[in-house]
Amino acid sequence: MIFKLHIPKPPLIQFIENIVYYSGFNPPHSKERLLPDGAIELVINLEEGPKHIYDNEDHGKRTAYCKGWISGIRKEYITIDSGQNSSMMVVRFRDGGAAPFFKFPLNEISYRVVEMQDIWSSQFDSIRDKIIEAQTPEARIAILEMAMLQIGKNRLEINPCIEYAVNHFRNLSNGATIRSLSDKIGYSHKHFIHLFENQVGVSPKVFSRISKFQRALGMLERNEPVNWPQIAHDCGYYDQAHFINEFRRFSGINPSAYFENRGEYFNYLPIY
Repeated sequence: MIFKLHIPKPPLIQFIENIVYYSGFNPPHSKERLLPDGAIELVINLEEGPKHIYDNEDHGKRTAYCKGWISGIRKEYITIDSGQNSSMMVVRFRDGGAAPFFKFPLNEISYRVVEMQDIWSSQFDSIRDKIIEAQTPEARIAILEMAMLQIGKNRLEINPCIEYAVNHFRNLSNGATIRSLSDKIGYSHKHFIHLFENQVGVSPKVFSRISKFQRALGMLERNEPVNWPQIAHDCGYYDQAHFINEFRRFSGINPSAYFENRGEYFNYLPIY
């Protein structure tokens, strides 16, 4: 397997967390449960065969995605191909960082996976063709990085209010309501929510819930034996019952089942 993790240079580093290239990936399982993490990701499939998203209840029902797709923020898990025999590139955007690269409010793709040809049209095909023609992982990453610079040209500006808000939620700063946060930022409550949905993809309330869930996952990865009441308290849940109910809404299973069945990679559950 070939795996390359690339941290973009400025100014892209303000908007893109990383670019990943991998080839020859062959996990032992055929499907995975991908949990909500609050991120928007652009995926480029460098193979000709399609990849699939499956109905969570009936894996016999599936939707095929071919050359590339954008995955919006989700508030429930999705079931996907595990990536056997895959060659792919993934652009992971920072919170609120995808906005300069798309000419529509990001809440239009929330809870959805959309083919990139429907968004960037022939421009996407051109980028993908150049990447496939390149001979090395480094050259492929450089092509994609340059393409992202060109697409975001003249729009690569951070909204400091959105940046402040997402950092507030990711750091689980307690004691502040969304209304008090909007007051501190200087926007009306309604305008703050509208702007957040457009530039991040979901409402501040949903993003806050996802951030708490992600904090809980991180603590489960680091703690053994697990102190469930402590995790619930540290992640800002009212009590352990609230924690369990929220965890099940996002993952489809309770926290103890996740802890027992989690896979090698964070936010993924193998399905054999």
